[in-house]
Amino acid sequence: MLHRVVDIKNKKEVESLFEDTLSYDCDLSENEDYFRPDTIKLGFENEVERHVHKVTNRIKEFNNKNFDKALGKIVDILGEQDYWKDCYHDIIELGDNKVSVCIIIGGDSGQY
Repeated sequence: MLHRVVDIKNKKEVESLFEDTLSYDCDLSENEDYFRPDTIKLGFENEVERHVHKVTNRIKEFNNKNFDKALGKIVDILGEQDYWKDCYHDIIELGDNKVSVCIIIGGDSGQY
């Protein structure tokens, strides 16, 4: 589980949350054998950075609705990995552009 309070108007905080979420899978963050062939050539350090860039750079300014949608994409990317199947997120609006984010990161439900 990952829990964080994030100011959705602070792009660095949002990117950090997304990076931390995807970094649960080492194949996305460390294992170059699983990177797409052009990831490094395009200037990305790893698949995490590539995914976060793709998701966050489509949004000019985050609001509650598009933050939820973007976070959903990030959680879906993690859930599509071989091990991390059942992943969910929940957001509670705290006001002043701050949200409480809880991400439940499961394992392959067939293993348990």
